[in-house]
Amino acid sequence: MEKIKNILIVVSTLLISACVDDEVPTPDDHFLNYDIPDVPVDQDYIVGAYYNSFAWDPDMVEVPSAGLYDAQNGDPAAYQSHIANANTGGIDYFIFGIRSAVNPAQFTADSSFVAMLQSATNASDMNFALNYNFGAMQLSDNNRIEGKGFVDDLVADFERMEDLFKLSNYMQVEGKKVVMISNAANLHSDDNVSLITQVRSAMSAKGIDLYIIGTQPNWTPPLRYEFRYIDAVDAVSHDSYIRIQQAWYDRYLLFHNMVDQALTYSQEALGKHNLEYIPQISPSYNGKILAANNNDVVVEKNADWFNKYCDIAKRSSSANRMIIVDSFNNWNQDKQVEPAQSYSDNFLKILKDEFKVN
Repeated sequence: MEKIKNILIVVSTLLISACVDDEVPTPDDHFLNYDIPDVPVDQDYIVGAYYNSFAWDPDMVEVPSAGLYDAQNGDPAAYQSHIANANTGGIDYFIFGIRSAVNPAQFTADSSFVAMLQSATNASDMNFALNYNFGAMQLSDNNRIEGKGFVDDLVADFERMEDLFKLSNYMQVEGKKVVMISNAANLHSDDNVSLITQVRSAMSAKGIDLYIIGTQPNWTPPLRYEFRYIDAVDAVSHDSYIRIQQAWYDRYLLFHNMVDQALTYSQEALGKHNLEYIPQISPSYNGKILAANNNDVVVEKNADWFNKYCDIAKRSSSANRMIIVDSFNNWNQDKQVEPAQSYSDNFLKILKDEFKVN
């Protein structure tokens, strides 16, 4: 027994010495640590940007160059300048959220917000698309849309968007009206193909063909929800990978490499099923502004970091060369590219340089 104790002491001493002598591993030693190549722009990309409705949080870390505006109800005067900003950044269209009329107050607030912005004197100079949110239906795997009796409501929600779809500045791709379905991965249905077909048929009867983009959570495999997408939507987009839990610190240290692998694989895997892939990018992120105990990693604004993220997006985009920026004006999470007093319009200029020929 004494001999075994002595052996353990010797082994422990050697292990401790080895730990002390060896260098601490760094991301430089990781097999995924490769250089992301610069991707030259030989043809313009189609760039969309989320345009948020929100109440200003007093803990926001940046200040808009033009000062605060009515971001909750829609501010036509501010939107007029935002259209000029969009031109600086090569942004082709804004994406407005619109929630289901299952909650009438939410639908009214969102549609009023869009209508208010469209009253800006130069609104017709800027295209826009809608990002539909069915969250008010409170669907789950045990409470699917058919069982809850919301199929007709879903179709009716799209029919309510008819007047917006028919505006001359509504965004089109392949001659179809672009519409996103937020969190489409959780559009719980017995048959998603049949469900989306009903939506398409109802709108086609009104002379409107849809280009539907389904979104799913970041850091998830592209084909986890293939039964919701294949033969149903036209394209798939992950939420921006910018949100990184502190427990995933390796994803922060090797962010560009891991996201490059994930997005490239998503484009290839979905392409085999005739689905476009639309990468999303963000310039920065701070979840602690809205919740001090948020445990996501804070990603500060950095020009080189964002340039590299843009290159990743270009490498993983599909035939229509579509990119989504999250976001134009989400100040409450510091995700905005809108000009600020601290960085001016630098991040808009990066967008223009990265995604437009001129």
